[in-house]
Amino acid sequence: MARREDSLYYSTNNSGAGSKALALQGVRHMVLEERQDTCSDPSTDRRYQISACLEYKLIRRRKILSAGRGMTFSISSSEIVFKPEHPIPAGLKIEASVEWPARLDNGVALRLHVEGDIAKTEREYATIKILRYEFRTARAS
Repeated sequence: MARREDSLYYSTNNSGAGSKALALQGVRHMVLEERQDTCSDPSTDRRYQISACLEYKLIRRRKILSAGRGMTFSISSSEIVFKPEHPIPAGLKIEASVEWPARLDNGVALRLHVEGDIAKTEREYATIKILRYEFRTARAS
């Protein structure tokens, strides 16, 4: 059941029940969803073709192996498919920050911060399995 919430800052952990997405003015398809299932199935999640800049850090054993940039191809509540500037291997931990396409009412930019795993790589694309995400206001330039 979808519902609207006034909170502009929301974070969640996708490993449990109650997976949610943030509803923002100007992005009508990103609506808060209450889920009854206890695990997220990527094949049933809605995917949205959103092209946005992404910055990432690849991590192994708490050490940053490399950092880079890319462009998102599609986003769902459990995965982000993106095109990195350089090929990256599957199986690594990743921290990524996406320039969110919608802004708050006062024009403040948002960033979607995610932590997850590189679930797979195909051709020039990589898929992040989202473990945690958080919307943050972007720093002023």
